[in-house]
Amino acid sequence: MCRIIKIVLTISLLMIMLANQSWALEKVKVQLVWVKQGEFHGILNAADKGFYAEEGLDVEVIAGGPDIKTQMVVAAGAAEFGTLAPAGVIAARSNEVPLVAVMQEHQDSYLAYVGKKARGYNTIQDIKGATFGVWFGGGEFEAQLMANMSGVGKDNVKWVAQKFSMIEFYEDKLDVASVTLHNELHVLLGAGYSRDDITIYRASEYGAAMISDGIVTTEKMIRERPDIVQKFVNATIRGWQWGIYNGEEAAKIVLKFNPGLEYQKQLYQVEETSKLVASRKALTEGLGYMDMKDWEVSQEGLLAIKAIDGPIDLSKAFTLKFWNNSPKKYRKLENMDKVRKRWAKNLGE
Repeated sequence: MCRIIKIVLTISLLMIMLANQSWALEKVKVQLVWVKQGEFHGILNAADKGFYAEEGLDVEVIAGGPDIKTQMVVAAGAAEFGTLAPAGVIAARSNEVPLVAVMQEHQDSYLAYVGKKARGYNTIQDIKGATFGVWFGGGEFEAQLMANMSGVGKDNVKWVAQKFSMIEFYEDKLDVASVTLHNELHVLLGAGYSRDDITIYRASEYGAAMISDGIVTTEKMIRERPDIVQKFVNATIRGWQWGIYNGEEAAKIVLKFNPGLEYQKQLYQVEETSKLVASRKALTEGLGYMDMKDWEVSQEGLLAIKAIDGPIDLSKAFTLKFWNNSPKKYRKLENMDKVRKRWAKNLGE
């Protein structure tokens, strides 16, 4: 009888442990470059849907902000992973900060620049002499490269620090303002401006696009804990794939992490970000792919505006090792026509 009781107790204990596996999960942190919002829905999806847990990870998502630099947080070991653009990685490595990108989320730049047509901003040449708002600390690189590559010249534009709002643009204190496609552009459109009222400048039109968010870690993590890096990459790619096909639910997941946000605005963010993630090389090679050409453009941009003193070895700035070893089923994009129709509907295009 005692033996039976012991067996029953053992089975019960095992069932409890299986039901709550958090005791066995490896705790890691990921530092975002900004607040928890739709821009990062792939990471939030992976956390909420249990994709990280299935890989054996307990991931804490840390919000960023204007005074938080992902590169410094990750380099200091305060977070194992972070979101950062290739330009940020290059700039960090030029200062001997050993960051390495392990997957690319966005396949294009999320930045754009807007001017009011009523005030004479219709072509790129109109920005000459303009008071141009940028987010210093990295957000100025692409805009200044665009000025150079369009023939305007960055020294012919008045670059000023832009607040994290569109108020200065509304009040004509800025002639041209920076926007992200997933946030400020929709804030502007929601404030009563139509697409016919504004000129949207895209750096990609002048060969100056510096692609945005990817996932970075340190050389030390790659060297000492490659299994953790692989698990994080696997689950993050899976989180992006799931969000691309489930936009409305992904926006609701964002609200779980930041309840003070508005659903409609987060739906805009989720869909706009998904368009950036599921584009270009992601469509031919797979989600998360990193292209040397994109890194070369970013480095050329930094050199052109003298943001770095000299070129770095780009082959050490990113690695496809973990992407190559991630499950192909998570990287695949299929039936995209249906997804694009949903994007158009949800974004009012």
